[in-house]
Amino acid sequence: MKRFSFLLITFTVIPILALAETNEGSSSVGRYNIVATNEGLYFLDTATGSLWLKRGHGAWIQIESPVTWKSNQIKQSNKPVTLTLPQEGVTIPMIQRERRKVPGSSGTLSVQLGDITAGQVFVEVVDINGNYLATRTSLKNNEFLKFKLDGEDVYLQIFDMVNNLIGEDICKVRLSFEKPNKKSKKEKPEKAIEKQSNKS
Repeated sequence: MKRFSFLLITFTVIPILALAETNEGSSSVGRYNIVATNEGLYFLDTATGSLWLKRGHGAWIQIESPVTWKSNQIKQSNKPVTLTLPQEGVTIPMIQRERRKVPGSSGTLSVQLGDITAGQVFVEVVDINGNYLATRTSLKNNEFLKFKLDGEDVYLQIFDMVNNLIGEDICKVRLSFEKPNKKSKKEKPEKAIEKQSNKS
């Protein structure tokens, strides 16, 4: 790690200094930056990020480039996103600025809240692949948004929003496949869940 940090700083700083004055330990030839160290000569291809080391009369050695090694470790995922909900939907208690995985999604779907302030909160829905199914939307108490998942409408409703003078502001988030009623009573989602648990 120290070696990568040193090389990254070297290839970032030295070309800038070379513009102002000649540096005995480095030079620039076209798209290549060359740096002399006690290990040998490092050649960085600025177009591709490829890094080579030449030690004395030895062979050329290609090493992991400090320009590309971080991005190479980022793997693009394309995992399937699923959501299974009971008929009455599912309710999640949340605090402001919290991100929580949606029950029934096998961890593939998350809800992100912003600050709860002035009787409203910003809401986002993101999947495990980093795709935003619902972009930043401001919702007031009992308001809802709609997003698509595999061609099916999913509704997200905010209710029981509370601004506490001391401590975190809270609300409840309800997801369902049925369009919610803005004038529905606060207790309705909770009663639906209780009925389901009693049956089981």
